[in-house]
Amino acid sequence: MASLSDYLDLSETGAASQWQSIVQRRMPPPGKRQVNFTPVETVLCYGLFLSDDPVVDPHRYGGQTIYTAPRLVHDLAALFKRRPSSITSKMMNLNGSRVNGAKYEVEFFMNMGTDIVRFLDLYGTALRAARRMGIGARRLPDFLRLEQATEYSMLGLEDLADSRFDEMIEQEAAQLRAAKLRYNQELSSAETTRIVQHRARVGHKAFATEVLRRFDHTCGFCGMAPRSLQGNRLIVASHIKPWADSSNRERRDPRNGVAACPTHDAAFDKGLITVNGGLRVHRSRRLRTSIEADTGVEHNFGESLRDALIVPSGVEPPRSAYLHWHHEHIYQDSLR
Repeated sequence: MASLSDYLDLSETGAASQWQSIVQRRMPPPGKRQVNFTPVETVLCYGLFLSDDPVVDPHRYGGQTIYTAPRLVHDLAALFKRRPSSITSKMMNLNGSRVNGAKYEVEFFMNMGTDIVRFLDLYGTALRAARRMGIGARRLPDFLRLEQATEYSMLGLEDLADSRFDEMIEQEAAQLRAAKLRYNQELSSAETTRIVQHRARVGHKAFATEVLRRFDHTCGFCGMAPRSLQGNRLIVASHIKPWADSSNRERRDPRNGVAACPTHDAAFDKGLITVNGGLRVHRSRRLRTSIEADTGVEHNFGESLRDALIVPSGVEPPRSAYLHWHHEHIYQDSLR
């Protein structure tokens, strides 16, 4: 039976041995149980949570929709001689979404969430061993783009700053503990809290990456596009309907997001500006008064603020239901 140390202490020699068995594996016939995932395979499945091109959200693909999963999922499935749905199922085992998964899987997920550099070392070990076995980039792409990297800061997870974050995390952690107990798996309060926190941050990273991609790293309110300075948080992605008020599906929905420069992002979060279902931008009364009295405010919210949200051609705009929620609950002119 696998243990956590089989994953945390993975060596290049051990990984090469596992790759040897993988390349000799055959696809199981329909109805026959597949072999257990090796640590090497599990490490790479965890890495999918950190992929930003493409973003892999395992909750979106399964059953009749698995064929729409990103090409990377199908590439790994082909390499592992598994069905694509096995890859997304393993991801959900790791993050605790499938509560009948093995305890060591969520423990591995939890450990990697608190020590990202250690995970990236394991990822590098898995890739180097694969290359030694003749598995090239066509069969196993370096989807985290680290084979030439010298630092890991590019993979810093987004922080969730909502004041209700801790309360919501504790509620979800309690639900996870109860679900695990039904499968005779007892996790402590601290363990489930760390799992849920990490799951939320991984989900938010995937959400933010997709929102920024859809908006072409451009502020939807003023059009600023600092492409030569990407990675400096000059354009950020945030939820239209806040994280704490959203369901799990809404939290992951990129159409519940907007990309903005920090100034317009803050104004949108505080309800000084809003966007209607037709994507027209509205200024609150308080903001309009400030524009007339304050040249600094006028500079950022006068002519520089576009009349309509900028959404690139061919991209689905934010859902009107989220915009309506923002107008009713966040926009200052609508607050009672």
